[in-house]
Amino acid sequence: MKALLLGVGIACALGIGHLEATGYEGVGLMGLVGIFVVPGAGVAYLLWGILRRRPRAQQIGAAMVLGAMAGFFVAARIGNRQEQDSRARGDRLAVALDGYRTAHGDVPGSLQDLVPAFMPAVPPTCMGVFVQRPYFYARLGPSSYRLSFETQAWCVCERGAEGGWRVSD
Repeated sequence: MKALLLGVGIACALGIGHLEATGYEGVGLMGLVGIFVVPGAGVAYLLWGILRRRPRAQQIGAAMVLGAMAGFFVAARIGNRQEQDSRARGDRLAVALDGYRTAHGDVPGSLQDLVPAFMPAVPPTCMGVFVQRPYFYARLGPSSYRLSFETQAWCVCERGAEGGWRVSD
């Protein structure tokens, strides 16, 4: 039972870590820990338990490996959903930006210019678990802009006034 709890704890910790990590350093560190350190230690502990005939060590090693795999699976599923929801919020921001452009003949200088006439508040993205991540906005000209947000694994989702989200890495 304790080994099962250890596996669940590892899965939760790695999953949350992956969802909170942004930028090269954070994602790289979580990848290193989640792909090599925890499963590697789990395999070593499992093999040591097999060679020494220690069932408890075998259980703990297996729990570490399975927990790391589960953490990746859960983080990927949640991360995909967060990205979809962030795109939907971004689409609502784009509608407000288009409304501002129609009313003023120009796109705003910042997203805060949309408040309160075009939306009650500028929403954050849905990325992250504990930290709310903002959208990045850049005015490119009188009628063009770039709206973007960071996703997992060094990727950025962005769209412009012409519509449609693109992912760049």
